[in-house]
This record gives sequence, structure tokens and C-alpha cells, in this order.
Amino acid sequence: YVPKYYEGFKEKRENKALHNLFFEVGTGMGVPGVTVYLLYFFIPWWMHFRLWNKGIQDLSETLQVANLTCLIGIPGYWFASMFSSGAMLESPYIMMGVACVSLAVSYRYRDQREQERDREIEEGALIEEMELNSWEEMPVGGKAREVAVS
Repeated sequence: YVPKYYEGFKEKRENKALHNLFFEVGTGMGVPGVTVYLLYFFIPWWMHFRLWNKGIQDLSETLQVANLTCLIGIPGYWFASMFSSGAMLESPYIMMGVACVSLAVSYRYRDQREQERDREIEEGALIEEMELNSWEEMPVGGKAREVAVS
């Protein structure tokens, strides 16, 4: 649906369109439409921002680049669209697809890393326990050289 605007004062103009994304979406879909449209961009951006603050060094370089791209690209798109509407362009929606996919992959990557660390900790604890149990106990009052090491 593309809203139709005032056709008066043509003066050699075919169509007159708004040059502001916020107003174009607002006049075309109203307040509920603007709210949903803003949330469509804000929620993934906010999740990438939280991911960045939690510590991005745990992620691979590719995921770090995708995270930074979304953190810069989404506000950049909104800033640029204040001067030239981009609601009908495909690029912001492709960017949001990349943002959502990179979030899913980032959280999965982070979960796998945590599981590996937990497994390493458990294995390390088991190894320490086995090492502790492999030593013979020293008799009370005994000296270290009197205990035979197996």
C-alpha cells in the first residue's frame, strides 16, 4: 500500500512524496504502524547492543563484524531516511534479516562455548578427584617418607 498525497500545485511534477521515513510510514499506516515499524528495527538493534556490552570477544570475528554492522547500519539507515524516505527499498529489510540471523548464530555460538567450558570444568574436576583418590592416605602421625607412593 502506497499512500496517495495531495495532487494540487503540480507545476510540472508527476507525484509528490514525503522525504522522511517516519512521516511516510506514519501517514500511510498511522500510529500503530509506526510503532510496529520502529520496534522492527529497535529490538534487533537493542539485542546487538546488549550482546556488544556483555562481551563480544567470545564470538568469532565474523559474528563480531555482523554485530558491529548492525549497530552502525540501523541508526545510519534511520538517519539517512530522515532526509530521503527508504521504506520501499529492500536494503533495510535485508539488513534486518542479517541482524536477526546473526543474533541467532551469536547466541547459539555463545551457548556452545559455555557448554564446552562447563564440560572442561567437569572433566578437570573429575581428573583432580581421580588424582586425589589415587594417592594413599597418610597414616595419622606418619611422616611423608614412610608412605609408599603407588
